[in-house]
Amino acid sequence: MRSAYSYFYFSKKQKWLYLTKLKFGYIYYLKKRWNLVDGTWEDYGIESFENILEKRKINQFTDLPIVTHFFYELGSYWLNEKVTQASILAIDLEYQEHDWKDVYSDDVDKKENNFKIDFRLIKSPNFEDYKKNIEQIIFEIRLGKYYQCNYTDSYVYKTNGAKVDFEKIFLRKKSMLSGHAQYSYIPFPDPRDDRCYFSNSPETLFVIKKNELNYELQSIPIKGTVKLKDFGNDIALAKYDLKNCSKNQAELFMIADLVRNDLNKIEDGLAKIVKKKMFFKVPLILHQASLITLKLSGENNLLKIMKALFPGGSITGAPKKSSFMHLKKLEKMRWRGFYCGSTLLHFKEIKSCSINIRTLEYFPRKNRCTFYAGGGITMLSKAKEEYREMELKQLSLIGLWRRDTK
Repeated sequence: MRSAYSYFYFSKKQKWLYLTKLKFGYIYYLKKRWNLVDGTWEDYGIESFENILEKRKINQFTDLPIVTHFFYELGSYWLNEKVTQASILAIDLEYQEHDWKDVYSDDVDKKENNFKIDFRLIKSPNFEDYKKNIEQIIFEIRLGKYYQCNYTDSYVYKTNGAKVDFEKIFLRKKSMLSGHAQYSYIPFPDPRDDRCYFSNSPETLFVIKKNELNYELQSIPIKGTVKLKDFGNDIALAKYDLKNCSKNQAELFMIADLVRNDLNKIEDGLAKIVKKKMFFKVPLILHQASLITLKLSGENNLLKIMKALFPGGSITGAPKKSSFMHLKKLEKMRWRGFYCGSTLLHFKEIKSCSINIRTLEYFPRKNRCTFYAGGGITMLSKAKEEYREMELKQLSLIGLWRRDTK
């Protein structure tokens, strides 16, 4: 019996939250949904999903964990852009059982010495095509169509790895895990389409915390990435480089302002940029980010919050709708799907939503996987540097599974 399950990494506990045994589970399309529990199609589309989100208040305490994967194309729908009937828009799961699992150290992995997956690259971004698109984006910025956009592409591999190998390696790579590391296995109507969604994301779309008087929502958009190896793994030198890069600073401040404006759609005028610039380390690289907060009343619901924030400004651009529309024309992928969508864990007091960057979509029946990566493009962007950053992000993720990647 093929059944969905999920894992979420908690760095403070250094444990995985393992979720299994569905109470309900649906894959939502525009006009229908696939019931993961009884394996049937139902005539409930995305409007039904919106009604469910509207009923989920932020002051509700949930005894059973709910996992919601918001796919990038749902952003198209919410921005009044066309979506196809075949596009997955969301996956909504409520689990009946949970357990905490230990994260094995990398030393255990070395002792067993059996965990290595071979990847054969069958598709990657062509630099000349990439350069033309970057030049087109800069041209459109000069015309005033938008100020910044986040251009992405994909890397497709054939692999000899089995599902159990991908899982085992991901779940034990403690030194390589980011703050929002998560994994879901989802069975589809056709077993050949079953897929595993891995994300080693460091980026927070929002997290909601309860304080004495009300609730506080925090959003932490990322803009600015450097490879620590280029600075001899000296974090102070890497920070200095990020701080003094005018391109990264302009990009970060633009997106922080966009996110503040998005938050003000929830509670008008109450959003604040608390930290304009902050830094944090993830595997192999150092990121630059901002912290924006918003005071919330408990009666706010998840539909209102998601419609205001999703898709995240850091993976679309500014202004959001204009950059979103132009990216659809430039990107050769049919869809981003899980990548650049968001994943929300709603369990007891936890209400945490990541942006699904650093993702792997793996089809176990087809021995095929796709890595995605991208970066923000501004007037100051240089194609070679942006292409290198995209490669770096992809290698940062693939390094989880392929030990010979440096």
